[in-house]
Amino acid sequence: MKRLFISAVVALALLGSCTSSPPQVADETPAEAAAATSGSRVVTQEVRATGDLPRAPDPCQPANVGNLVVDFFDAVNRGHGDQVAGFFTENFEWYSATEGNPRNGGRHFVAYHRAKLQAYFLERISHDERMYLLEIDVGYERARNLGHVAYNLLRTADDLTEYAAEAGGKGAIDCDSGRIEVWSMAQGPKPQPVGDLCPEEPVPPDIAIACARK
Repeated sequence: MKRLFISAVVALALLGSCTSSPPQVADETPAEAAAATSGSRVVTQEVRATGDLPRAPDPCQPANVGNLVVDFFDAVNRGHGDQVAGFFTENFEWYSATEGNPRNGGRHFVAYHRAKLQAYFLERISHDERMYLLEIDVGYERARNLGHVAYNLLRTADDLTEYAAEAGGKGAIDCDSGRIEVWSMAQGPKPQPVGDLCPEEPVPPDIAIACARK
């Protein structure tokens, strides 16, 4: 199994119905777009890739990584908690989600096994969780055949109302299987900056941007 040396505190460091909708107007913020998709309505996202990653295998090309993440989020948004584990490698390193500061009333969840991950998402679905990708950049590490990613997303739920919808994180994709190996994401009271990762702007929630790391 590929062992990663990504620090488990990366998430803390990052702190500070099925229809398609028309593209959002230019002055609509990501948070407003997220609010518009809360409840029973689910948007099918399009991934717009801005380039390829030289020497990276096909599963770790930005377009395919973007679609992997969008499909993962879509399974959550549509309440298919039993499908979530299939987007992760059999022996994935970890999935973590941090909300606020765990030392001051916030929460931190981490799973190292599929059973715990599936139980977690069944619980998250009961809170009407919605996740939409905004942008994701991908870098390739040949030695371990991994795609290292950084991303921004919209995340809402009925128990996340005190946090900004714009969240962010880092992770890794296994380029053999095209599945997620590591996922660390954080959400705080202030919006995560959007537009710093990829050269094009997303159109939330309809269009997500996937790009090769500079």
